[in-house]
Amino acid sequence: MKLWAQSEGVAEGAGAPNIIQINRRLLDPSFSGAYRVPDVFVPPVGQIFDAPLEFKTWDLPQIQDFWNYSNGSRITIVRPTDVGGSYSLLPPW
Repeated sequence: MKLWAQSEGVAEGAGAPNIIQINRRLLDPSFSGAYRVPDVFVPPVGQIFDAPLEFKTWDLPQIQDFWNYSNGSRITIVRPTDVGGSYSLLPPW
C-alpha cells in the first residue's frame, strides 16, 4: 500500500501532509496511551479501511476504538469476495 501511494504521488508517513495514513497508529484522544493501527486511514474524508479475512462487527473493541479514536470515521471492512466481500459498518445507534 505504501508503495502504491508513493507511485500515485500521494505523500504518506511522518511529516507528510495528512492525506493518507497506512499502518499508522491511531491514538486514543484521551491520552491514555492506547492506540489502534488501521490498515488505511484517510483523515480528510473520515474513512478507515481494515483488511481482515474474518467477518467483523461493531461489537469488537477494535472497531469501537477505530470509531472513537478517529472522531467517528466511517469503517469499511475490505475482504476477498470468496470469503464474503467488503462491507461498511455503521454504529448501532
